[in-house]
Amino acid sequence: MAPEVIECDLKLVSQIDWKRKYPQGYNKKCDIWSAGVVLFALLYGTFPFKGISLRDIKIDVLHQEPFMKNTISAQA
Repeated sequence: MAPEVIECDLKLVSQIDWKRKYPQGYNKKCDIWSAGVVLFALLYGTFPFKGISLRDIKIDVLHQEPFMKNTISAQA
């Protein structure tokens, strides 16, 4: 889930903050971000964000950078 989509979840942020940060809401950037997550999973064999609960994963997506290993070949 792209950060813009997660921030729609009013349990994590207020509606006022979301509208101010993402006035247009869902857009093509969300699809590109999601494609990047799928590519990461294909290359590394795991997802870029982990957590015990869905809420933990959402918070990581909003506040953490994914850990990128140097194990991917030049061809990839």
